[in-house]
Amino acid sequence: VTEAPYGYVKDPDNKDFWIIDEEAAEVVRLIFRLFIGGKNRNQIAVHLKNEQISTPTFYMKDRGRGTCKNKTLNEDNRCKWNKATLTHILTRQEYCGDVVNFKTTKHFRDKHNHYVDRSQWHITENVHEPIISRSDFETVQRILENAPVRRPNGDGEIHPLSGLLFCKDCGAKMHIRIDYRNGGKRHVAFCSEYHKGKAKNPKCHSPHIMDADLLMQTIAEVLKKIEDYSISNRAEFEA
Repeated sequence: VTEAPYGYVKDPDNKDFWIIDEEAAEVVRLIFRLFIGGKNRNQIAVHLKNEQISTPTFYMKDRGRGTCKNKTLNEDNRCKWNKATLTHILTRQEYCGDVVNFKTTKHFRDKHNHYVDRSQWHITENVHEPIISRSDFETVQRILENAPVRRPNGDGEIHPLSGLLFCKDCGAKMHIRIDYRNGGKRHVAFCSEYHKGKAKNPKCHSPHIMDADLLMQTIAEVLKKIEDYSISNRAEFEA
């Protein structure tokens, strides 16, 4: 490894080992805490920007490190975190003390590096001091693996049901957009396959438009009834 990742620096007494860079490591810990606590990556990006925390690129450049250390960067982007950067941090196994080699290989045709399957990585565990506990790292990987694809609507917000609705006819995901007609604002779900025009599966015969806000209200009411029933019939639920 030619450069220690964000959160670490090379040990001055042994360049083959990393030691924790506490300032950056605390940001890594914060990101993991926020994600495990229920915030998604977009929300974490906003939080870090509001706290005026420099991105890894700027942080490392300020210290003469990283691939951009000799490049001129736009200062307007100093605190502009994004989903890709956060995903990279949240999936980096090195943060629980391991060294991971052979993530990429150079293809004989184009001579460029290409990522290889995780099963081909060479992982040596517990080489350096961890920033994140292994249990927290594994928890985050499970959350990421099970996370639905959630798309923002026209206002950039993500509806609670985004990525969770599927067409009853073709099985495609239903997208959610905002409808401002008639002077109001409502969230409308519709079959994504119907609007594609072409896809792997036959085009759905109907958009299946539905009121996502009304559906959300109905779900909330059903969950409240279940909660009330479980409280009044605790013995039945605990049996």
